[in-house]
Amino acid sequence: MTRMAMALVVIAMAEYKESAGGGKNRKKRKIWTRPWLAQRVEGSQYNNLIQELALEDQDRYKNWMRLDRNQFLEVLELIKPAIAKQDIKMRAAVLPQDRLAITLHHLATGAARD
Repeated sequence: MTRMAMALVVIAMAEYKESAGGGKNRKKRKIWTRPWLAQRVEGSQYNNLIQELALEDQDRYKNWMRLDRNQFLEVLELIKPAIAKQDIKMRAAVLPQDRLAITLHHLATGAARD
C-alpha cells in the first residue's frame, strides 16, 4: 500500500470515528435523580406526616390510615417481603412503609398522590 493510500485510510477512519460519536462533540448525559428527589427519604410523606401523627396524635393517625400503629406494623411485617424493592445505582427504592402508607391512604380516601 502506498503512502497516499495509507493516508486516505487514516483520514477516512478519523472521519468515521468523528461521525460515529467518538469525537469531542458528545452530548453530556443527563442525571437520573434531581437533587430535590434525592431527599425523598428525609422528606417523604411517611417520615414527615405519619411519624408525627404516630407520636403525637394517634386518633388522627388512625383516621388517616384507617389502622392504629400496631395494626399498621402487623400488616407491614406480613407484606414487607412482597412489596420491598432493591435500591439500584441510579436511585434508592421507595421504602415498604411508604408504599403501604400511600396505598392505605389511597384505598381509604380515593385521593391521588399529588
